[in-house]
Amino acid sequence: EDGDFSHGQRETIATFRDTLRSRDARRTYSHDLAILAGEIRFTSAEITQLKEMAWIQPQTEGGREMVDERQAQLLRAWAAVRDAGLTPRRGFTPRDFVIFDELLGELAQHQAERIKTRLGRLDAQTLESIYGRLVPALQTAVGLTHAIKVEQVLTE
Repeated sequence: EDGDFSHGQRETIATFRDTLRSRDARRTYSHDLAILAGEIRFTSAEITQLKEMAWIQPQTEGGREMVDERQAQLLRAWAAVRDAGLTPRRGFTPRDFVIFDELLGELAQHQAERIKTRLGRLDAQTLESIYGRLVPALQTAVGLTHAIKVEQVLTE
């Protein structure tokens, strides 16, 4: 996967990957999925769909399914989408949004390739610093771009 990268570049990328994996391993699963689902009124069918889509990946602790803060935020966001009017009664389910997963997966691939090829010469600490600032900025930019594009299509 690392193609024509030098040994030093491969080491930097490997160190950065290890940092991301370590961060993932330190996530705390502090939200009881059943309680959260009840609070935001997700049905078991919706939770099942989100699990099947791997948008949430609960960990079992003491017989309870737990999600981390990011997954809890994602569930709240999808509840807000539903509460905005895209309801099961109107024919909408989480599966209708699998396109986000597909398109954002492609976007992530392109971004990762550019990061590796254009920033692969940086040391791992600098790369991590850039990444830490990049993700929130891209979250905002992607969200705003999506809103602009939807409005453009709806007003054509």
